[in-house]
Amino acid sequence: MFRTHQDRGVVHGAVLLLLLALATTRLVSAQAPDTQAAQAFDNDHDETANETRRAELMRRASSYLGPVGGIHVIEAGSGAPASLRLQVMTDFFLKSDYLSANDDIRYVGGAVSLNATPVEHLELTAAATMRRVRNAAGANAEDGSEVVKSIGDPYFDIKTYGEVAPGLTLGADVLLNLLTKPAGDSLETAGVSAGFRGNLSIDLRRTSARVPLELRLNGSYYLDQSSKVVEQTERDRLAALIGGGQTPDPSGYEEYRHLARRNERLGYGVNRVDHAAVAFGLEAPLALSKRAALHPIAEWELWIPVNRQNYDCLRRVGAGRADDSCIKKEGASSFPQRVTLGARLYPAAAGFSLLAAVEIGIAGQKNFVRELAPTAPYRVLLAASYNFDLKPTPKREPPPRIDVPVAPKEGRLHGRVVEKGAGIPVSAARVTVPGSALSGPGTELTATSDAQGTFVTGNLPVGNVQLALEAEGYEPASCTGTVPVQGGDADVFCEMVALPRVGTLVGQLVGLDGAPVAGATVQLNGPISRNLITSADGSFRDLDLPPGEYKARVDQEGFLISITSLQIELRKEKTHKIALVPKPKNALVKVEKTRIQLKETVYFSTGTADIEARSLPLLTEVADALLRTPAIQRVEVQGHTDNVGAADFNADLSQRRAESVKNWLAGAGVEPERLEAKGYGLTQPIAPNKGEKGRAKNRRVAFIILERSTPTPQ
Repeated sequence: MFRTHQDRGVVHGAVLLLLLALATTRLVSAQAPDTQAAQAFDNDHDETANETRRAELMRRASSYLGPVGGIHVIEAGSGAPASLRLQVMTDFFLKSDYLSANDDIRYVGGAVSLNATPVEHLELTAAATMRRVRNAAGANAEDGSEVVKSIGDPYFDIKTYGEVAPGLTLGADVLLNLLTKPAGDSLETAGVSAGFRGNLSIDLRRTSARVPLELRLNGSYYLDQSSKVVEQTERDRLAALIGGGQTPDPSGYEEYRHLARRNERLGYGVNRVDHAAVAFGLEAPLALSKRAALHPIAEWELWIPVNRQNYDCLRRVGAGRADDSCIKKEGASSFPQRVTLGARLYPAAAGFSLLAAVEIGIAGQKNFVRELAPTAPYRVLLAASYNFDLKPTPKREPPPRIDVPVAPKEGRLHGRVVEKGAGIPVSAARVTVPGSALSGPGTELTATSDAQGTFVTGNLPVGNVQLALEAEGYEPASCTGTVPVQGGDADVFCEMVALPRVGTLVGQLVGLDGAPVAGATVQLNGPISRNLITSADGSFRDLDLPPGEYKARVDQEGFLISITSLQIELRKEKTHKIALVPKPKNALVKVEKTRIQLKETVYFSTGTADIEARSLPLLTEVADALLRTPAIQRVEVQGHTDNVGAADFNADLSQRRAESVKNWLAGAGVEPERLEAKGYGLTQPIAPNKGEKGRAKNRRVAFIILERSTPTPQ
C-alpha cells in the first residue's frame, strides 16, 4: 500500500510511460525490414535525401504534454518513424497579491512525457502531470489551505497525420486526461476529460522558398470534466453552510458549484465549462554548426469558453469573501489567452535538447471568474528531452570488389582533362593511345572523359605513354603519363587549349536593284562594336565576333539609313544580306516643327492592319527621318479611319494600324521608346466623308511630334 496519494500518482504515471515504451519497441521490432511499410519512407527519395530528412525529423521534440511540436502548439506531423521521445518539463511562477490581497503565491508545475512514432502517420503519447500551489503568506480566510497539490494525472494522446504537399502537413489527434482526486492516502479517479484537435503545419524548408521556418496552427475542442475533482469538497462545504451534519441533496438548492476556492481551482486546474481553442506558433530551425542547432519559438493561444454543463454562475457568495465574477459580465477579457516565447537548443550530443521559455498571460489573469481556473500571470518553463532512434542502422555492404586480372608489369592511367588557364573540366574529350602494343599494330585504345573531365585507360605497358586528346571547341592536344615500373595504376594530368569562343559574320550590302554597294561602312553594335567596310562586290566579313545579338547600321550617301538585327552564334557562320533603299529624288517625308508630313498615304489591306508592300519605301523614309533627327524624342503614331462602319470597329482598327506602323518602325531601327501608337477612329476627319475622295483623305496615318530635346546653349 502506498503511503501517500502523491506516491501512488507518480507510480501510475511511470507504469503508463513504461507500457507505451514497451509497446512502441515491440511494434517497431515486429516490422520485417523487407516489407513495403518498412521501405515506404526510404523509397520516397534517394538514400542521401532520406538521411537528411530523417535527421530533420529526429530534431523534433515534445511539447508540454508530449505530442511533437513547439511548447504548447503541437506539430501536425511527428518525428521520424521508429523514434521515441522522453521529456521532463517543469514550470513555475512567484506572485504576490495575485489570488487575493496580501497573498504570496508560489506555483510549481511539470510533466513527464513519453512520445512515440512507431510508424509513419501515427503518433502515441503518454504523460503524467503535477501542480503545487502554496501561499507563502500562510492560509487565510479567502484562500483556505496553505498548500494545494495535484500529482499524477495521466494524459494520453493519439495523433494521425499526412503530408499533402511538400512542406504542408495536416493532422488530427484525440486526447484523454484521467482526472484524479485525493482519497485518504491514495488517489481515485474523478472523471475523464477529452479533446479533439485539428492541426496544420507548414515547413518552409521543404517548399520552393527554402526558408528555415515552421508554421503551426491548432484548432481544438475540450470536453472538460475537471470540476469533478472538487465536487465532493463543494458538497461538504454546502452542508457546512446550511447545517444539519449530513451532505444535502444539491438539487434542492441554487447552484452549489461555486464553493471551490481560487487556489484550489488553480492547483487542480478546475474549469466549470468546456472550451474551444485556437493556437498559432512559429519555430525557426537555425543551424549553429553541423551537429548543433538553435530553434527560437513564438506561440499564441486563446481559449473560448463553452458552457455545455449549463453552469449557473453566482457572483456573490457571502459577505467578507473575495467576489469572483462571471464570464457573462467580464466577457472576452476573462478568456484565457497567453503568449509564449522561448528557444530549444540541440547541442552536439545527438538526441539531446534543452528548452527555456517564458509564458505571459495576457487575458484571464486578473478578472477571475467562477467558470475558469485562474490564468497564470506568467510562467517560466524549463525542459530536457532525449530522442531515441529505434530504426536499426542498415548494414552497409561494401561494393563488390572486382579483381581485374592485370598482366605483369602493366597498368592503367587515371587521368583528368581541364581547360588550360581556366582549370575547368573538359567533358566528352576523346583520349587515345595511338598504336598500343596491347591492341595490335595500327589500332588505338580509346577512353572518353566524363562530366568531371576524368577518364581511365585500358591496360598499358610500363613506362611513358603519350596520350592524344580531341574535344569539340578545343585544339588537339597531347599529354604523357607514366605507368610504374612495377606495374599498376597511375595518375596523369592533361590540359587543352580552348578555341576562341566567337562566331563568324559574312554579309553583303546591295541596293534594291541587287547591285553591290562598295566602300560603305557597316556599323556593328552588340557585345562589341565594329566598323566593317564593304568590298567591291559589296561583301563584308568578321571572323571573331563574340556570340550575341547585334545591330547593323548603314548610313551610306544616296541611301536611306538601314538598321537591321542579327544573331551571332558560337562557332557558327552567320550570313546576312542588307538591301539599301535609295533616297528618292523628291522626298515624300518632311520634318516640320510639330509633325512629320507625308506626301503619300500609308496603305493597308482592307479592314486589316496589314501594311501593303507599296508603302514600305515611304515608311523606310520615315524611319530615316527619325534616325537622322535624334532631337525628336517622342512621336505619336496616329491611326485614322473614314466613317464607313461602326465607330467601335473603326476605333479598334485605327489603333491596330497605328500599332502596326509603330512596330514596323521599331524593326527598322527606331527606338521603341520614341514611338507611341494611338488610334482615333473616325473622330478626327480632315475632309468631309461625303465622297470617296474625302473618305480616302480621312483614312490616314499621321506622325505628331510630342517632344523635342532642348538644344544645348553654345
